[in-house]
Amino acid sequence: MEASNRSDAEGDKETSICQAIVPYVKAPEHGLHARSLSYTFPALEAQVVLQQRYGEEGAGVGGAQWPAGHVLADFISKRPTLGSSARPFEWRDKQVLELGAGLGLVAIVAAHLGARVAATDGVKGVLPLLRSNIQAAAVGASWTHPVSTHLLRWGQEEEESVLAFLRERLPPLSGPGSSSGVDVVLAADVVYGDKVQVW
Repeated sequence: MEASNRSDAEGDKETSICQAIVPYVKAPEHGLHARSLSYTFPALEAQVVLQQRYGEEGAGVGGAQWPAGHVLADFISKRPTLGSSARPFEWRDKQVLELGAGLGLVAIVAAHLGARVAATDGVKGVLPLLRSNIQAAAVGASWTHPVSTHLLRWGQEEEESVLAFLRERLPPLSGPGSSSGVDVVLAADVVYGDKVQVW
């Protein structure tokens, strides 16, 4: 895993960039066809159980929890604060947009950290699983904000619909501790497929 901080030319804005590369190994222990998977996040004192339906009910690849999503969830679970000591970034009350949320693991972890999460996926058949997993994880959890779920296809052809989504569904927040628009975009394993031109 690699993390770095960068400042712009004027030095007034710092961006934290985090990157992790996880090789995919097709193995039975991955649990691709398991009906449920359990993940423990000691830093959050949380255990998350996900239902998955790989290839069923129109969910396609979004119906499975892929390793990169687990790595991203684990990464943010261990970092309630990112950035530098001079400019820390805390998840609490931040607006998080997750693209390609699939089963919701990353969104659930961000919610445990206090973020206001909009979990999106471009496959309609994934949304019932996403909603079900988020609802199950919310039981007994002390989340600051509920997680919302939305159908959102993104890419060059869908640029206008993404912008409309951001304006209509994620308007600027107001009030103490809130921010404007989207503070963080999270995505894991969202670029794949046979059509390179789509990437």
